[in-house]
Amino acid sequence: MASLTHIPQVNVTISEKDGERSLVASRDISPLEIILTEAPLVFCPDDLDSCLVCGAEGAEQCAGCGHRLCPDICAEEHQGECRVLGQLRDQGLSLDQDSILLIRMLRIREEGGPAWEHIEKMKHHSEELMKRYGKDWSPFPTKVVEVVKSISADVRSPEILGMFFGIIQINCVSWEEGKGLYKSMAFINHSCMANSVYTFNNNSIVLRANRAIRKGEEVSVNYLNIWCGQPKRRVHLSNTWFFDCACSRCSDVTELGTNLSAFKCESCCEGLILPNTTDLDSDWSCRFCGNPVASSTVTGIIATLEEELGHIVDTDYTVAGLQAFVSKNSHQLHSKHYLNIMAQKHMMMILSDQKTLNRASAKKIIQLGKSIKSTLLPLDPGYSDWLGSILKMINMSHLQILKLNLQEKKINKNDYMEESESIWKAMKEVQNCEILSSI
Repeated sequence: MASLTHIPQVNVTISEKDGERSLVASRDISPLEIILTEAPLVFCPDDLDSCLVCGAEGAEQCAGCGHRLCPDICAEEHQGECRVLGQLRDQGLSLDQDSILLIRMLRIREEGGPAWEHIEKMKHHSEELMKRYGKDWSPFPTKVVEVVKSISADVRSPEILGMFFGIIQINCVSWEEGKGLYKSMAFINHSCMANSVYTFNNNSIVLRANRAIRKGEEVSVNYLNIWCGQPKRRVHLSNTWFFDCACSRCSDVTELGTNLSAFKCESCCEGLILPNTTDLDSDWSCRFCGNPVASSTVTGIIATLEEELGHIVDTDYTVAGLQAFVSKNSHQLHSKHYLNIMAQKHMMMILSDQKTLNRASAKKIIQLGKSIKSTLLPLDPGYSDWLGSILKMINMSHLQILKLNLQEKKINKNDYMEESESIWKAMKEVQNCEILSSI
């Protein structure tokens, strides 16, 4: 057992079980408490026209390679890679984010030391990647590889390239500002019902508990989001991170009774169509009449409906358009299906953005919000960005109805003050959720 201490009041241990590394709480951790804070081992900004080291805007252009850099610390850190980046520029090659991360990891490997010791222990699943794409597969542009071989002679090896690509794909964390590789995050396993959420402070990652974590409990994060249903969720986890999720949500075909991925049976019009088993490639069937549905058929239906909903959001972003989607597919989608829940959340957002919120719209927001909250909370019982968003819209709608009641003299000022104070107190939960949404 090795121990990592990132801040004095939180100690997280690394446990070895069945060859898998994980982070386990060494004591009880409170909701919103910081579990760890960590700078990246390797980082590349999303905007390659910003400082190539830290991502800051307005950086000066490097005379050696043409990339932009902040003076002093960033420029000094950049010196070791400048020559290679300059060679790539001279050959007219444009770099992507992963190629820059490759160059930086190769430099770390050549230098050795603690950083490389952490990186080389990370999962990369290079053998599985080679089987998937073939022995001649190269995850990085060939011309880029030819130039960066000056850093490491064996970089042309498919096995080495596969290893580095796998480390990036499996372990890096991406957000709107960039992509980074973090030592401790590589130890943290996924759960669709995770107990922690990461945010960012500049480029450092901050991991907080989104609910109470008991001593001895494994710390987990959700690689995806709560809106992702079956079979898409587990297939994506398997294809991207090479594991079959066995969390509580994935181990129950009803997803803890929410039926978030269930279809209505059009054969008997009575039962729900759900997976037969929790196997990744399981076929589906009606729980009432046994009507069978192939897994490939379910996947095809979901892909079509997701595309349809996405098109509405992009081209007809109105309550009427979203309601039409729900009504049109009511014969096949369970009322609590995640696509319906997503459409309902969009309806709430549209109504909440109205300049003047009338009573009917406010009541609709509250109705939809309560329905979404009751459906999703069993799957994500802690603080979360989705919960904060829903609660904020509900509370502001309650406040608007209260204002209308005062204007229409249905209540007096004392009642208004008392009830409005209660609503603002309820906003404390929204504020707690917003702490976890700064990503």
